[in-house]
Amino acid sequence: MSTESSVRERTSVREKKPAEVPNDKTKVKEPSPPPEWNQLALCATNDAPLGILRPIMIVLEISCHGLLWIVATITMLMCIHKANHVEIVFNLFFGLIFDILLVCLIKWLVQRQRPSANYMDMVATSKVDQYSFPSGHATRACYLAIFIAKQVPDTRKLIVFTYTWAAFVCFSRLLLGRHHFTDVLCGCIIGVLEFYVLEMLWISQSTCSFILSPLLGELV
Repeated sequence: MSTESSVRERTSVREKKPAEVPNDKTKVKEPSPPPEWNQLALCATNDAPLGILRPIMIVLEISCHGLLWIVATITMLMCIHKANHVEIVFNLFFGLIFDILLVCLIKWLVQRQRPSANYMDMVATSKVDQYSFPSGHATRACYLAIFIAKQVPDTRKLIVFTYTWAAFVCFSRLLLGRHHFTDVLCGCIIGVLEFYVLEMLWISQSTCSFILSPLLGELV
C-alpha cells in the first residue's frame, strides 16, 4: 500500500503544471508619481550632490537677511543728510519693516512645515522661522529688486545686478531645501505686491524730514 501511495504522489506531482511566470510586457505600468520639488535641494548639506556650492548659497541667504538690511538702512539714514536721499532710504526702511511683519503674520497663520531636506542652521531666526510659507527671502529679494529699479533708474548695471541677485536668492531657497517651490513662488508674488502697495503709501519728503529731524538734524 505504501508503494502504491508513493507512486500516486509522484504521478500527481508530475501532472501539476509549473507556475506561470508573469511576463513583464503584460504588466500594467503604474502612473509615475508627481515630481517632488524637494529633489531640488541639491545643496541642503555638505554631502548633497552639489554640497560644494553650499557656502555660496549660504552667502546668498545672508545677503538677503532682514536684519542685515534693517541695520544697513539705519546706517545709511545716520550717514546721509540730503532730504531726497533720506526720503528714499526711509521708505526703503519702512518697506522692510512692513515685509518682515507681513511674512511673520502669514507664517504664523499658515504654519506650514519646512521641507524634510532642510538643515536648520539659519542665523538670527525667530520662532516663526520654523515655518515655511511664504519665503521671506523671496518676498524681500523681489521687493528690493523692484524698489532699486524704480528709484535708481539711471544705473542699468546696478539694476541688472539686483535682478540677477534676487533670482539667485530665490533659487537658493530651493537648493538649500529651505522652502517648497510654492513657498518661493508665492513669496515672489507677495514681494511684487508689497512694492506697489507701499508705493501707494509712499512717505513724502516733508514727512520724512519731520520724523527724522530730531535724530538727524536739519536736512538739506
